[in-house]
Amino acid sequence: MEKINKLNLYFFRFHYMPFVLVTIIFLLLFPFLFGAEYLESAQTAFVVERVFTIIGIFLFIPLYLPDTQKEIIAVVRAKQTSYVILLLIRLGQILCMSLIALTLFLGTLKFNHSQFNFQVFFFAEFATVFFLGGLLSIGYTFFHHIIPSTMIAVMYYVMNMFSNQKYLGPFYLFTLAENDWESKILLFLVGLFLIVSSVLLTTYQRNSV
Repeated sequence: MEKINKLNLYFFRFHYMPFVLVTIIFLLLFPFLFGAEYLESAQTAFVVERVFTIIGIFLFIPLYLPDTQKEIIAVVRAKQTSYVILLLIRLGQILCMSLIALTLFLGTLKFNHSQFNFQVFFFAEFATVFFLGGLLSIGYTFFHHIIPSTMIAVMYYVMNMFSNQKYLGPFYLFTLAENDWESKILLFLVGLFLIVSSVLLTTYQRNSV
């Protein structure tokens, strides 16, 4: 347990803290930048899906970021620490921060008298973020580089901005205003599959080196 706590602290201090600080700054500024007062449910859905989704992608970037350092690769090769454990520790922090950030984001909207169902919006938006995080993760499995893997998630987000459900079907991201539970559940399950596949494949690749 002590070893896991040290790994947790190391990842947060040297890799995740800058992302957390940027997220905190954004959460403090977004009501002034985008407007958060007295929004109708459809308007709230628009703000949540277009704005917070970018933050969600941003928070998933550090999952494989430490692996660009030779010291981390050396630890993995020496079998001093299971690579799966390292990834699960990072993923745990990322998911916790994503949930906290989403709670604060929606809480700010509620505090400013915007109209929406908190529980529905919370699950639906987390499913969207989880899916895009899965795309980013599986991208790293094949490209082994942060930039192209991040661009996969960002490009899919942008593609949704200029498309609609007719072309993307259940994988269209912006269905929050329609209460489309089926597509959100599908996004969550696919995101889970992509992340689990990414962890397993990347672990196999590292252990095979």
